[in-house]
Amino acid sequence: MESSLLRLLLNHSSEFLSLPHLCQQLQRNDLQVIDLLKTLTLWGYTLETHPTLGVRLLQLSAALHLDELRARLPQNHPWTLFHLNETPSTMDFIKREGIRGGADGTLVIANSQTAGRGRHGRSWNSRPELGLYLSVLLRPDFPISSYSRLTIIAAVATLQAAERVTQRRFQIKWPNDLMIGKRKLAGILTEAHLDQQQQPFAILGVGINLIQEVSDFPEELQTKASSLLIESQRSIRRTDFLLEWIERFQNALSLPFEEIVQEWKSKCLNLGESIVVTTPQGKIQGTALDLESNGALLLRDDQGKIHTILSGLIEV
Repeated sequence: MESSLLRLLLNHSSEFLSLPHLCQQLQRNDLQVIDLLKTLTLWGYTLETHPTLGVRLLQLSAALHLDELRARLPQNHPWTLFHLNETPSTMDFIKREGIRGGADGTLVIANSQTAGRGRHGRSWNSRPELGLYLSVLLRPDFPISSYSRLTIIAAVATLQAAERVTQRRFQIKWPNDLMIGKRKLAGILTEAHLDQQQQPFAILGVGINLIQEVSDFPEELQTKASSLLIESQRSIRRTDFLLEWIERFQNALSLPFEEIVQEWKSKCLNLGESIVVTTPQGKIQGTALDLESNGALLLRDDQGKIHTILSGLIEV
């Protein structure tokens, strides 16, 4: 019900709404609506009240609340939303939902993770409420062998969202990192699993640094990591960024993958460069040539052999 009240206040942010009008729109009595308004105040939303005109919304809460997400998303949105204060890993939470048969579009956000993870077993620094830590359950209409496409799609969506809210320009390091120079701003992880009915599903995890200062990172990461605040000098609400990300990701999913690949290539900092990639079979040094339709990197080694690499880490 708080989401319905927030939607009304957001849609009429420049005007006061009277208590009788709110009661009529929400189909609640005076005391119930007053309690809802008190709840919004406790959540950190700033309201202005007038003895005769009513109430209006002055400032949004700095905290992330699902009711605001629901109020600002289209009413027919396809997402099933969860919000956790703390969890070991949003990836593990969504994996359990998927195994139980959870729906496509199930999305969980956590204020903090105690065991957030990246690719190849690496950890993800997840300080409380400084970044956005989310995972999505997806049941795409392409085969499980092409699930690596989701990493490419999410990388483009994350870059677009970051550029939109900061007005800065960023790049992608194959296959899953959002970068500015040699500093990492976000990472993406895609996993494939089977549910109890042996139906495949994908888990897409995104971790992005939003409002960390340099001192918020562990000492060993302070020259390797950055945040949107550091790079833009803008403090970005997690709710605002998440809404922007959802819009960009939905749009990217709807586009032909070839179009997404072209966008990815235009932002890739590795194509045409000499790189070293650590793969499950060992290290390969060569020139990054292209990206295949399944997200694999084409690398030409020093002997001229072309390698198709689906998974690996580029050394920096």
